Amino acid sequence: MQLLNKKTWKNEDIRKMLNLIRKWFIDRQHKENFNFSTIISYQEFKDNIYNFLLNIMNLYLEGSPYESDKCVVDIKILPRKYGGYFCDRKNLGNLLVINEHKIKDIYFGDIEKLIVLLHELNHFKVKYDILLGKINEDTVRIIKERLIREASSDSFDEKGSIKIADNLLNDDYYNDNYYTYSEEIYVQIEAIKDFSLIIGALAKNSEDQNASISFIQNGYKDEINELTKRYNNHKRDFQWSFYFNSYYLNFEEAFDLLILDHKEWLKYPGIAIEYYLYELGVIKKRNIEQLVQMLNTSNSNEINYINILIANYNTNIHNKVI
Repeated sequence: MQLLNKKTWKNEDIRKMLNLIRKWFIDRQHKENFNFSTIISYQEFKDNIYNFLLNIMNLYLEGSPYESDKCVVDIKILPRKYGGYFCDRKNLGNLLVINEHKIKDIYFGDIEKLIVLLHELNHFKVKYDILLGKINEDTVRIIKERLIREASSDSFDEKGSIKIADNLLNDDYYNDNYYTYSEEIYVQIEAIKDFSLIIGALAKNSEDQNASISFIQNGYKDEINELTKRYNNHKRDFQWSFYFNSYYLNFEEAFDLLILDHKEWLKYPGIAIEYYLYELGVIKKRNIEQLVQMLNTSNSNEINYINILIANYNTNIHNKVI
């Protein structure tokens, strides 16, 4: 399911924010420096942002096995370089923290900072795509790097650590690979798509629609190309990890090595397609013949991913059999 769907478009609190965005889009064609201070107080605008975010989260979970999960939005002052963060709090629910600097930027006319908010919302979406067993190249790739990140961390070494979910964790793998880390690139691309969808959907006539298409195409073509280029780079920095002899390694190859000691990783449906438990508890990677055989017994959620693995088998260097 998409983050923005029929339920979100119909929600009254979400529509308040969408109507403000429409007002910005229409007026920006006639005013050089439009901002929301002329039509709404900052506090009311901030409240609208808060309700917009919270309702998107709650509606995304509605009707799913996780609809009772708690969602919390917190707006606070953070260093300006940060947009915010999404924190999956064990047994406490979902915490979405947004930097108030970004909300003020939007309020004074920089509507594109909305992408920052959508970026953090897409981290929330990724969490539930994984929990709901969604299987595709992006989701499996994100799972793999999350598991590598966990296995490459040393919770006993406080040097260079950051605090995550009240646990001290050496997070060098994430920090050293932030600009190529799959999840960060993925959620940024999805955030741009969501922003583009909002702008396109709010155009009230053909003239506005043409302007919105031009705005999106001209504004984000280069960024999407750059993000895609980074996404196609599989090399990661492992200089702080004692598991590998090389500083830089294809993350797929790193995963091939690490999963040998982590059979519990097979609990993820996408991982269990590519790898399996062999005799005496040994983890092996399926070869192309085994993948072809799986097509006869797999469901539709799995078949597309199996076909991708088969298609890539002879072209991707990460598909060596272990």
